[in-house]
Amino acid sequence: MQISQSCANQLFSLTMKKKIILLNLLLILLIGPVLAQGKTYYASPTGGGDGLFPSSPFLISDFWNVAKPGDILILLDGIYKGPNSMIDPPDYLSGSEGNPITIKAKNDGMVTIDGEGVRRPVYLYHNDWFVIEGINACNSSKSVVEISRGNHNIIRRVCA
Repeated sequence: MQISQSCANQLFSLTMKKKIILLNLLLILLIGPVLAQGKTYYASPTGGGDGLFPSSPFLISDFWNVAKPGDILILLDGIYKGPNSMIDPPDYLSGSEGNPITIKAKNDGMVTIDGEGVRRPVYLYHNDWFVIEGINACNSSKSVVEISRGNHNIIRRVCA
């Protein structure tokens, strides 16, 4: 049995289309998780920048306007004071399973969140899927680290 040239071309074309579709699906599977990862932001005690680079950090409070599941806020070394420097996200701001919102010290133990006796340094209320790590928290008006009505939160290497 002999296949005509036009049938052979159609078969080749169909096979090539399937290969291209399969290759595209494979690329989506490989690149998809990378695209789903959150952004990294930076904060310092004095802030003033856009938070996108260590050289232009913003205040912790600026992070809440842009924070999404999977995002990371890296706290640069220093003593954080004042209402804009507390880890106190808006109620119901949350990460998600596999994509928590992470707030961590660039250098463990070199970040102090000081409530100055009038604020809670770390206060998660109705916030889920947060990771807080590597900071010192002190001088609270109540609890130094308080989590209320939240689930799936991780506090790691925090001195309180």
